[in-house]
Amino acid sequence: MTGSSSITTVAASTGGTLTGGIFYMFGTTDNTVTVTSSTISTVTTTSQGGCFYFYGTTQSLTLTGATISTVTAGADGGLLYSNPNTQILTASITLGSTITGVKSSTLGSLISLRKGPTTPTLELTVTSSTMSCQTTDLQPNLVATLGNLDSLTPTATIGGAFYFEGTTSTSWVLSTSNTYKNCFTAGSGALFYLPTDLTFEDTGSTFKQTAALQGAIYCSGCSAKFTNSVFKDTYAGYGSIIYMMNDALVEIINPTMSFGKARVYGGAIYAGGSSNTRSTPTIPTLTISGCTTGPTYFDSKQDGGFLYSDNPDLDVVISSCSFSNLYAHDYGGFAKGVQMDSFSLSSCGST
Repeated sequence: MTGSSSITTVAASTGGTLTGGIFYMFGTTDNTVTVTSSTISTVTTTSQGGCFYFYGTTQSLTLTGATISTVTAGADGGLLYSNPNTQILTASITLGSTITGVKSSTLGSLISLRKGPTTPTLELTVTSSTMSCQTTDLQPNLVATLGNLDSLTPTATIGGAFYFEGTTSTSWVLSTSNTYKNCFTAGSGALFYLPTDLTFEDTGSTFKQTAALQGAIYCSGCSAKFTNSVFKDTYAGYGSIIYMMNDALVEIINPTMSFGKARVYGGAIYAGGSSNTRSTPTIPTLTISGCTTGPTYFDSKQDGGFLYSDNPDLDVVISSCSFSNLYAHDYGGFAKGVQMDSFSLSSCGST
């Protein structure tokens, strides 16, 4: 579809079906796609954009009660690829949308937003939906998956679910009451790759059955806040839940965290890099509070059973947490700080 603006609406009150199709939206300014109570299934492409390819400058995708399954892209963006010409991408996945077995061979099994001459602004809302990259659970594939992680190469068998190459400081992702699962084996961020200055907030979602070289969540200078979130069955080379780089700000409040493994460092969290990458200078900080029922069962094959830090500017503040069953094969059953600025632990226990 070409022209100045391309607008497509797919709607069916009882659920329509599109099989083996792609939307190539080439509106030079606006591209708008709305999918409501419909089903899209069995799509294969050899290049970017398994379902949707957006070319113009202002992009909008809305999925409301949509069911999308078994989509494979041969390059970036299993669900959506947004071209580097993008200046604004507004996306909404809401009201019980289900995305199953949607994956790409490279970056962004669900959404791939690339950075071009103009840094794009992202506004993404995900609410009460379920998303998975694979059609099978991780556990039956665990041995082979961990073997892939041992190769310690950024080359992945699939792209992480959401890949945002670079965004403006006003960009945000708001996630509420979702399930993200079965994304393996990815490179940086099995579920989210969050760039510098992006703000990410989650409330009440579940993140599980993931495996990547670097974390379920990759946060490089981003601001990420998790409230009442659940993390379970996460695996990585470094930091099974979060891989935070540079002046990232990560806050985890009242979480449930269990069963994570790092093949090298940081059973749950790995922190590296240094400060001064954000548009506004910030001290990198990791804050965890209110986790009285955990974290539990985290280990690393080398150092830092729960936390590993190699960031000289990092401040760590942990309070009101009860840790149990943490293990490192070498050093630091709970944490190893090769480099960090400060570490505060209060009102916590361990068994």
